[in-house]
Amino acid sequence: MAALKAFLGFYTSPMDTASRILRKYGNAVSITLPFFGKKPLPDAFIFFGAENNRQVYAKWDDLRMTALWPISAKPDTVQQKIRHNYMCLSGKTHRDISNQIEAPLNRGQIRKLSVEMYAIMKPVIDKAFTEDKFDLVRFHKDLSIQCIFNLLFGEPDAERALRIGHMVDELNLSNYVKANRILKLDIPGLPFHDLLRQAEAVKEELTQWIREVDGLPANTNLRTSVLNMTDSDGQPFSFDFTIGCLGSMVWAAIDTPSLGSLWTTVHLSRHPEIAEKLRDELQAAGFSEKTSTEELNKLPYLNGVVLEGLRLSPPGAFIPLKSVRDTVIGSVKIPANTAIYLCPRETQRDPAIYPDPEEFRPERWAGIQSPDAYEFIAFSGGVRRCPGASFATIYMKMVIAMLVERGGLELLTRGPIPVRSAPAMEPLKPVMARPSRSGHFC
Repeated sequence: MAALKAFLGFYTSPMDTASRILRKYGNAVSITLPFFGKKPLPDAFIFFGAENNRQVYAKWDDLRMTALWPISAKPDTVQQKIRHNYMCLSGKTHRDISNQIEAPLNRGQIRKLSVEMYAIMKPVIDKAFTEDKFDLVRFHKDLSIQCIFNLLFGEPDAERALRIGHMVDELNLSNYVKANRILKLDIPGLPFHDLLRQAEAVKEELTQWIREVDGLPANTNLRTSVLNMTDSDGQPFSFDFTIGCLGSMVWAAIDTPSLGSLWTTVHLSRHPEIAEKLRDELQAAGFSEKTSTEELNKLPYLNGVVLEGLRLSPPGAFIPLKSVRDTVIGSVKIPANTAIYLCPRETQRDPAIYPDPEEFRPERWAGIQSPDAYEFIAFSGGVRRCPGASFATIYMKMVIAMLVERGGLELLTRGPIPVRSAPAMEPLKPVMARPSRSGHFC
């Protein structure tokens, strides 16, 4: 019964369940799931802590990410076809594809984008500060979509970017609706029917969008990189696989910076004294006239605020993996086809690494530009480190600096903010805010 309770807990209250398991059972936990059919389900393993992260990343050729969109369907459906993408591959195949499609995300390229990023963000932020109140989740998603589509995917049309971005985001959220795991019936009126139609609409939209860049050099942007990727023999992948890769990259590019910025905004609203200290740093540096990446990286307290936001509230609460063959992690034998979960949020609240781990304390990052790769896995790690980590970090620095400089926000949603039962730290309900009447975060 304890295993069943834990299993169900990850679908109803993932944050609390992970914390409870850590406190009760330690840093490496095996959950043997109850079964009611002919064949028992394989154990699931949950790993916490820097040393376990190190052991997992050392075995990365034996592991792969699970499907981004977990709801399986019949083989001939679009939903099933686009679930498979390069994130679900392992070993050399994954690395070869990563090298092809991630060139536009290298640090040198990203450093050139900050001034353009400021220009895209400014009218969106200025408009928000004219509203009586607004949903902070939607605000950060809209801002992220317009920036990443323009700067990473080469789509300057903001309205089109918002339409495609929200279509992909809504498909992702539908994949974590509990009813879709249980009642897989393609009958009008049921959520699963709607999910299948969403997948078809997303594929149609992405197909037209990616074909528009056919003929451009492969490394022009992320769209062209995905369209031109080939296997180890130089042959193009199936078009369904290409669309699956494009969809997964769009979703990851939206959620990572938007959720990181969202939760950091919430933390600043709950700690106005920290927001004021950051404002002092920005004013002393003349931030509004110095928006280059080099200038952003000269602001140590801003760096600390962003890292502390990511430490306490990483965009992904879990990193879901699956073993592709029998392997050993530390002293734990892992059979093939076993679910494995890393937990950034719990690792990054380890009091042995981070004293007073529940406190939002940017000062702890003084003198640290880049955290330890295994103690801080907000962007995963090893060969699976998020390729957009550099972009997301610069993005977060920019949007947080602009919000603080603009006068701050008042958080209207008080108390704990529940999250969805999904790997991403997505709020379950709107998080309401308004421009601060006092001119300070509160």
